Amino acid sequence: MFFEEDRKEILEGVSDGVWLLGNSEQLLRISENFWIHLGKDNMAEEISVEDFKQHVFQEDLQVFNTLLDPEFDYSEMKSEIIRFVHASGHWVWFEVKIKQLKNERSGQRAFICFDISASRERERIYLEFDQMNRTGGWLIDMVNSNIFWTPSMYMVHGMQPDEPTPAIDEAINFYRKGGSRERIKALFDEAVEQGTSFDEELEFVDKLGKRKWVRSRGKPILNNGTCIKVYGTLQDITEEKQKEKEIAEESKRQFEEIFNSTYQFCAILDSNGVILNVNDQALKFGGLQLYDVVGQKFWESFWWQNSKKERSKLKKAVRTSLAGETVRYDTAVWDKDKNEVSIDFSLKSMNGRNKSTFLIAEGRSIQDMIEVQRDLETLVKSVSKHNETLRNFAYIVSHNLRSHASNISLLSGILKDAVGEPLEQNVQSMLEQASERLSDTIDHVNDVVIINTEGEAVNERLNLKKAADEAVSTVSAISENINAEISVNISSRIEVAGTHAYLESVLLNLITNSVKYRADNRTCLINVAAKKKKDRVILTVEDNGLGIDLEKHEESLFGMYKTFHGNSDARGIGLFITKNQVDSMGGNISVESQVNKGTKFTVELLSA
Repeated sequence: MFFEEDRKEILEGVSDGVWLLGNSEQLLRISENFWIHLGKDNMAEEISVEDFKQHVFQEDLQVFNTLLDPEFDYSEMKSEIIRFVHASGHWVWFEVKIKQLKNERSGQRAFICFDISASRERERIYLEFDQMNRTGGWLIDMVNSNIFWTPSMYMVHGMQPDEPTPAIDEAINFYRKGGSRERIKALFDEAVEQGTSFDEELEFVDKLGKRKWVRSRGKPILNNGTCIKVYGTLQDITEEKQKEKEIAEESKRQFEEIFNSTYQFCAILDSNGVILNVNDQALKFGGLQLYDVVGQKFWESFWWQNSKKERSKLKKAVRTSLAGETVRYDTAVWDKDKNEVSIDFSLKSMNGRNKSTFLIAEGRSIQDMIEVQRDLETLVKSVSKHNETLRNFAYIVSHNLRSHASNISLLSGILKDAVGEPLEQNVQSMLEQASERLSDTIDHVNDVVIINTEGEAVNERLNLKKAADEAVSTVSAISENINAEISVNISSRIEVAGTHAYLESVLLNLITNSVKYRADNRTCLINVAAKKKKDRVILTVEDNGLGIDLEKHEESLFGMYKTFHGNSDARGIGLFITKNQVDSMGGNISVESQVNKGTKFTVELLSA
């Protein structure tokens, strides 16, 4: 019991509890009313200071200790704000006023307590409202069903502050019927049942029938996992939404203007490859209207109907692009007249505002570039061919004429040795033949010059035996001088398609190579033979000379400036030119050889 003479003075103005601290400074007497505010029953009237501290919120202990300090100045009524811990675990805010008792027990102090939790809660909520852009704020007490609105909430709802605050269901009905209303119901239920906060932009109709956009935010307050309160804000964002709409429409207008003014072909596809939009340039190119293609799979649209292979490739490109990889390659599509036009095509994935994925397809016509490239390639081939012709021409002049010159030179030597004596019949015949061969070679060289000046060469029908016999005759003086034996085993009926100068050059080069690289320890034997095989003629020139080490030289055998025997007069261009001439006549050449046994060249030519 409190002292009777103190009761009146202590209880004056007391509403929520009182403590009394005696002279010992060790014991407090606590009124029953104080414990009731903390939700704690059957508490002792007298409690030690240390035990009482267990009920003080930890962060406020320093303030509490200061209040109990005997050195504290109590000459005037003082007050402090201290939080105590309720039996349920939440805070209870008290304003504690200190009064020095004036009687014979001077030195005793009374602590008069006022529960200010409600006002503190409102202040905290107002602070939250300030942090949430000072829009309309609300608080719903789920325990006693009380609803609190700030004045701005009424304004957002098109109501006056003195009107009754709507119940929860009534407040939800302000949201536009349909998606917005169903959404706010679901969000509020989740906040209460699952303790989740929400923040959503929704359509709204106020009491005056004005359609609005609002940003609705809410946050639950939990006690031991149970929602006891939900508070939040409601912001009128109609103007912002209108601005967003205007910006979006302007952006769309600018996009479409750029989209349709570009010279490139552009299309927008969804994640399934379905066409959402196509620019005017692409539509004009294909002679189409937008409604012809929107909703179609891109690879099923008109442009891609020229090739099943390209459609399959496009499907794969869509899958690759959706995986985040940019795709780019050259392809061909149909124009409005179903002509194939080459384009530089690319495909890139983009993410929309709602996290959806769409694809941007672009095509740039490169038909003119392709045609220029083809013209350049044709020109390069033409120049290369003329260069080959010049090499062949130079070789024919230098090699073939040199063969004739060597033959005539040997015959001239014979004539010189036979001065004053009758000329042998075969020597005279050989001299006449050498002269004829020289004249023929000059004519053939002239034909090559005319052909390459006036246009493409046309293959002639050439008798292979006749050409081989002429080549053997050309080197007859040389072969007789070294006692070489040259045989020709070719049917007179075999004809090949080719250029006379080239065929003569090939035969002369292969035969003179056999003579030049003969073995000194045995008679030089050369066999020229041919047989027909379907549309080809297989010509062989075989000797028993020095042979070639193919393990070392096979890869470079037909290269320019490649020699294999160290002869001082070897220049390393004979076989290079020979292969070039065989290729020019549509044939091919190969070789078999063994060192010190001989060599066999096989030439495939077109049959006439």
